[in-house]
Amino acid sequence: MAKQILLLCGAPGLGKTTLAHVAARHCGYRVVEINASDDRSSSTIESKILDVVQMNSVMADSRPKCLVIDEIDGALGDGKGAVDVILKMV
Repeated sequence: MAKQILLLCGAPGLGKTTLAHVAARHCGYRVVEINASDDRSSSTIESKILDVVQMNSVMADSRPKCLVIDEIDGALGDGKGAVDVILKMV
């Protein structure tokens, strides 16, 4: 399956995260969310993404995963390349 990316942006409180969850579930994806503002270091974000990617080996759920990276703007201010890591992985 080809990787597909969708970026939702807008003011706080508009429902971007909710829309991502509803649309992904409607399309048959299992939603996995990480919050990029919890820990903004590139190594932590990379580790979280890798955990999601490798999750199928322990989950009985065979649906494709939709990774929702919420608060990605929180990863912009760390100066440690978190956004570069995310872009490299997708």
